[in-house]
Amino acid sequence: MIDAEALKNAVIGARIRGYASVYDVLDDHETIFDQGVFGRWLAEIPGRQVPLHWFHNGIDPLQHAIPVGVTTELHEDKRGLYYEANLFSTAPGFDLIKAMAGGAVRYSSVTFRRPQGPDAMYLDDNDQVHFRSLDLVEISVLPYPGNWQTSVELIDAPALAVSPEPARGQRDPDVIGLFAQGLQRFTKER
Repeated sequence: MIDAEALKNAVIGARIRGYASVYDVLDDHETIFDQGVFGRWLAEIPGRQVPLHWFHNGIDPLQHAIPVGVTTELHEDKRGLYYEANLFSTAPGFDLIKAMAGGAVRYSSVTFRRPQGPDAMYLDDNDQVHFRSLDLVEISVLPYPGNWQTSVELIDAPALAVSPEPARGQRDPDVIGLFAQGLQRFTKER
């Protein structure tokens, strides 16, 4: 059982919101998420939460997939998968706030599992892959997404000016340096 008071103390007070997925858009992975793609998964356990990650935790292996926050609201509408999340009081959480406030991070993305069975995906008449049913694993915020219609924005960031020192022996990631490295890799791949 999660200790509600401990969780409350772990949260910075910064909140974000956005669209983790936008429907009916051909993304950079040559896939399309159909409207309602997460509906079955959301209906299974109403009110469920998912972890929020920085860039799918793929840039800095020292972070070991530790979330920077957790969703507080998650639902589908006609546009896509909308979410709100609280950020944790960690060095990466504070760095994320700074990167968002500076305009370096404006998009969201999802990690998902495709359920077994023929109804989860299909090819349309143009041989485009459509996902019809997916299980959400996590939401990430990042500087460049697969779906450029996604979004993320700060709702509230009262702790913007205060950042904790990293624990002894842990590296405090240089967000701007990591962003620059990722951007260089991205432009080389394009």
